[in-house]
Amino acid sequence: MRAIIGILTFTILSAASAAQVRPSRTWWQPFDHGNTLAGPMASLYGGADVDRTFGSTYDEQAWQFRAHVAVEPYRFTDSTDEVQITTLISSHQELTANPFNDISFNPRTMRWEEFIQVVVGTSTWTGRIGWLHRCKHDLDNLDGPSELDPSFAGQGVQRTIILSGPTLSAGTAPFELFGGRWRIETGVEWFVLAADYRSPAQSVDVGSWKHMQGAVWGRGVAAWYLSTNVRIQTQYYVSAPWFSARLGAPADIPLPHEARAEISLCVNGRTASAELVAHAEHVFDELSFLDARPSTYAGIGLRFAPRW
Repeated sequence: MRAIIGILTFTILSAASAAQVRPSRTWWQPFDHGNTLAGPMASLYGGADVDRTFGSTYDEQAWQFRAHVAVEPYRFTDSTDEVQITTLISSHQELTANPFNDISFNPRTMRWEEFIQVVVGTSTWTGRIGWLHRCKHDLDNLDGPSELDPSFAGQGVQRTIILSGPTLSAGTAPFELFGGRWRIETGVEWFVLAADYRSPAQSVDVGSWKHMQGAVWGRGVAAWYLSTNVRIQTQYYVSAPWFSARLGAPADIPLPHEARAEISLCVNGRTASAELVAHAEHVFDELSFLDARPSTYAGIGLRFAPRW
């Protein structure tokens, strides 16, 4: 229990600062979907987020839309077995947009994240091992607008991030603490492939991700039920990547880290929940520009997710 509280405390303290290349940061994938039987295509579920944020660098993160889907291609055990073993494929996408066009919605970047994992669970813990692929690509800014002036007809800009490699994580089953229902998960990623392509090219890629080696991360969620179908929920996410080199990194981000803190009012339906979310995030590199630029912002949004 001391270890659990220590992890949560670290997460909360870090929550003032989340890399936008990780769309899954808002998504909790519980290992309990009711009475699930062994066999092929044991479950399929998904969800979506929409956020309006304020205060980001040059308002680049004004809009965030995320879509999530997860499937168990083959489950080896029933959900009632003492030890559960299954396979999981999940995919997460995020579109970010600034407000600098006639309809106040100018798409800037698209981010993808996919996992292929084997999941093992018991009544007290869950473990995952597998492979991840994560990438970010630019959108409307390829047509010519400059980074700061959408009316400028000069050369378009592009920055592509690609991260891929093995991932390992472990977490708790739901447990009761301080009158709420809690889950905590932590993991590590190692990037066999890390790429950072920029056009126009720079002589020195400021804060380049080409030398990114991996990341450690933690996530916690706690829910207090007001009734059978209504709850207040808090969620915390933090990640700390490490690099073999950070050539030209700005002095104000000497130790890159990512985090998100949120509180939501959740209403459960029969199989899913709708959540009204207020959140705060800080990113060490908000990725809409060629140079690495930190960004801090707050926002409100709606989320539709599996019932927890």
